[in-house]
Amino acid sequence: MKIFLLLFICLATFNSLLAQSQMRVEVASLFLENDQSNEYKNDVDGNIIELSQNVIDDNFNISIYRELESKEYIYRPDIKSSSKKEITFNSLLHNKIFPANVTIPGTLQVFSSDLLRSKNNLSKFLFQSFKEINSLKVLHLYGHGVGATGYDDFEFKKLKYEIETFLKQKNTKIDLIIYDSCFLGNIEFLYEMRNLSRFSIASEESLFSTGQPLKGLDGMIQDLRLKIGSDRREQILFLSKEIISNFLFSYSTVTNGKYSQVVSESSAVIALYDNSKWSQFIKDFKILRNELDNLSELEKNNLLKKIEKLFLDKKTQIDLGVLLNKLATNSKLLSSKKILSALEIDKADFRSLNPSLTLKKPSVGAILEVGINNWSNNAEVLVPILPKSKILSSNKNGIFLSVEKIIRLSPFLPHVKTFNARWIDQKTNKVIGKEFRYERKTDLKFSYSNSFIKFFGFTESQNSIKQKYSGIAITHPFQTFPNLDYLDLEFQQLTNWLK
Repeated sequence: MKIFLLLFICLATFNSLLAQSQMRVEVASLFLENDQSNEYKNDVDGNIIELSQNVIDDNFNISIYRELESKEYIYRPDIKSSSKKEITFNSLLHNKIFPANVTIPGTLQVFSSDLLRSKNNLSKFLFQSFKEINSLKVLHLYGHGVGATGYDDFEFKKLKYEIETFLKQKNTKIDLIIYDSCFLGNIEFLYEMRNLSRFSIASEESLFSTGQPLKGLDGMIQDLRLKIGSDRREQILFLSKEIISNFLFSYSTVTNGKYSQVVSESSAVIALYDNSKWSQFIKDFKILRNELDNLSELEKNNLLKKIEKLFLDKKTQIDLGVLLNKLATNSKLLSSKKILSALEIDKADFRSLNPSLTLKKPSVGAILEVGINNWSNNAEVLVPILPKSKILSSNKNGIFLSVEKIIRLSPFLPHVKTFNARWIDQKTNKVIGKEFRYERKTDLKFSYSNSFIKFFGFTESQNSIKQKYSGIAITHPFQTFPNLDYLDLEFQQLTNWLK
């Protein structure tokens, strides 16, 4: 009996490991591209080439849809088809040349009509891309996001309808949607799309046009099969965190990420959202809106002054945590604290990644010389964040500042790994005391929670006002409707957020 029981346990374990190793993952990548610039088209080229460098097999497929110059291209892997061919993506690219040594098994279809924007064709593409009912399904959407109402060239109601049509036809749910677009980490948009997927990845801020690093998905999925069991929720969480971490490290200048050269003024911000947890707090926004309406005009103006310089790159948008913390300074807005607590951002660490340094003047007649990366010859990158009235002169290695008693600086911009400073005697031109050398260890920040915002992170930005992030944005409440489509959003209809 014991031998039989042992054999049974071993067989069950073997079957579990076998099922885990054969877990099927299907990715559908959709590139929206309606009359966009050459730069945009070239970035899409780069993304498609990265996708092609993933090794696909019977249990990992990637399908691609691209709009390009009045044509629609659909690639399907067709791994199991007896008629499969080894193809390249040259005809799918705008400008770049597909690597000569890379071929892809599958088929490529070209259509001259407006296929995607015709009725039900997006849902048909999804139906053909997600073939297995029990597969882990990832939808990647690349395009220009505008915030609450989704994409600038694809109506959110149609996008939602097409995906819902697929879900009903297939009787399934997409596990993860990656909104690889600017400003779609927005509460109004995400609430509208909440029933389309179990989890969502998006950015509340503007994104660099290079987008998500798509090479390496195969390695992430291999790790997923080795490290995570059969629990679907844990599988999605693992894969999502890998995708987010890869994104942020790719834009980190400290770690020399492969996309770090494009980082300048903006942060790279990204978050994972759990679409099962909306009901815990969304109703409180209607109460908050009523509390705002009951304020006097003077109180409203005082609040507006507190937030008007804290908008994101899109000036209609503000980080939700930043907004709620400012609203919570008014004792009449009780719901702001309640929502902060529900989202677990009431105690969030909003400190900037760009720490402030305080330097005290050692003697009368001393001036301060500052430079970067061990006095390299590009100290001029510091000029935008230095007090203009204090700048005396500069040379190729440093910038000289006048200081009355003390000076506070936040010098760690993108590409600044070491900040150098020294006090100079203005009469003798000699260094006073020891030089200061401050080295930055990281330009990334990660945050976890058990709320709707499961996981988010951001890189450092270059800005005179250091932006703070909690992981999700909202249209600021003291403005009128950004467009008529906003009126159709469920969030607006439920909360009457904008007047």
